[in-house]
Amino acid sequence: MFNTDKKEPEPEVKQYFRAEVNGESWSGVPRAVLSNLGDLPWFSLYAIGYDSTKWPYSEDIGFSIHFNSEESEYNVIREPEENGRTSGAYFVESDGDATIARYEPIPDSINTLIIHLEKMGNEKELVTGTFSMKVAIDPRYDNEYTNGYRQQPDTVRITNGEFRVLLEEQE
Repeated sequence: MFNTDKKEPEPEVKQYFRAEVNGESWSGVPRAVLSNLGDLPWFSLYAIGYDSTKWPYSEDIGFSIHFNSEESEYNVIREPEENGRTSGAYFVESDGDATIARYEPIPDSINTLIIHLEKMGNEKELVTGTFSMKVAIDPRYDNEYTNGYRQQPDTVRITNGEFRVLLEEQE
């Protein structure tokens, strides 16, 4: 007898998150989450990029926004939301579990985040899109203690960003 209930294995989805950071290729391990913060749908997308020659140094690029399924383009400048959360983007340099520097977006014509959700046949959703931004060091991290460890200049241009990530949904 043959078992007709057997399901075909789902094809693996190729995920990526990549950009150019000050003209250099950059890629990271991505994660995308859609959750509810109170009554607001909240979308978080970030990637952590490692350089094996500088271990445990890492760089993170991320976005945290009030999500609206009717929109695809979002502001990367950090802005307070009505629920007390802050929506926008960030760039972080870390050394293991310690933050070396945090960068915030500054007004610039390159600042963009475009998100597309695509339903897949297996009830999962794929998040794709593009981004670019210009960020500057947060003054709280521009000091004699952190400057010796920073790898990036005071202003960083992140361009040609693109991502393809499976969406995780959380309550």
